[in-house]
This record gives sequence, C-alpha cells and structure tokens, in this order.
Amino acid sequence: MEACDSYKPWHDKQTHRTFLRPDTGKCLHYYFYFMDAELGLIYLRVPTWCPFRLQFYCNGHSWLARQLAAAGIGFTLADNAFLHIDDWPRRADPRRSPLARPPASHPGSLCPAVLSGA
Repeated sequence: MEACDSYKPWHDKQTHRTFLRPDTGKCLHYYFYFMDAELGLIYLRVPTWCPFRLQFYCNGHSWLARQLAAAGIGFTLADNAFLHIDDWPRRADPRRSPLARPPASHPGSLCPAVLSGA
C-alpha cells in the first residue's frame, strides 16, 4: 500500500449539499516494467483508486548511454552515474551532437518533461 490522492464524500450541513472532497489515503499500485531498445528500463505505475494518475518513468542515463554508444563516443558508467564521457565538447554542443533530441517515436518528443533529465 502506498500513499495516493483520493476523494471522500462530504456533506455540508449549512448548504445541505454533498460533494467529493480531496483527501489522501493509501491504495494498491500496479507496476508494469518494460525493457525498451532505446530508452532502457521503463515502468508504468498504475494506482487502483480514483483519480488513476499514471506515472511513467524512464531513466535518462540509460537512454544517454545507448545514444553515446551508437554515436561511438566512449564513456564510463558506474551503476547509474557517468564517471567520464569522451569528447565532452561534442556531446555538450547541441548543434554538433547527434544526441541533441530524443527519437520522434517516443513520448519525449511530444512531452519534453518526459526526457528532460537526459
């Protein structure tokens, strides 16, 4: 059980109206894990209670490591941290880098917040 946003019925005795009031509670969440060829490990977190706010997660480091390898730029990765990236000026300059934008086939091309950490 994890914390989640929910609603509870509330009756206002002065106005005699009943409505849903935002509240917090605990609910079960399902996690769906996927291994994508370009993005690496991603998951979708689905709560079992209204308002059903889905959470999508992808690790920007995995995406960047795949892109660096495809571009032939050497790097040293320890767990989830880059210790060294060869040819850093090429990677840091978006005009010269083949890694400037995520592929159009993924949600990051439509919603920059999805891959903003990459």
